[in-house]
Amino acid sequence: PVEGVDLAPLLRGGALAERDLFWHQPHFWGPRGPGIQPFSSVRSGDWKLVYRHADRGFELYDLAGDLGETTDRVGDEPERAAELAARLDAWLSAVDAGLSVDEATGEAIPGPAAAWAAWSAR
Repeated sequence: PVEGVDLAPLLRGGALAERDLFWHQPHFWGPRGPGIQPFSSVRSGDWKLVYRHADRGFELYDLAGDLGETTDRVGDEPERAAELAARLDAWLSAVDAGLSVDEATGEAIPGPAAAWAAWSAR
């Protein structure tokens, strides 16, 4: 199967249907490279949620007004963050994506929905 969408409508001057975009980087990228930490993220419309695997933390950005991702809005928009964490969790399950392994326990870290429940309860 091919992942993607037909770009013909866009080439004819139309628009593409809105859809969520997902990223999943479950391992370290480095040490001599850019040093990217393990994460998973989803962009839905103008909003982007990042789930940091190392500390099970979250970041939320409104890309319409903050394209450089400089202002974390997770504290201002907990309901939106919870919704995006659920979408990210569903996608990771749907594609059978492996999550990072906790070095201390040897177990896979919790998915974004469970991690959000624990994180937001703090």
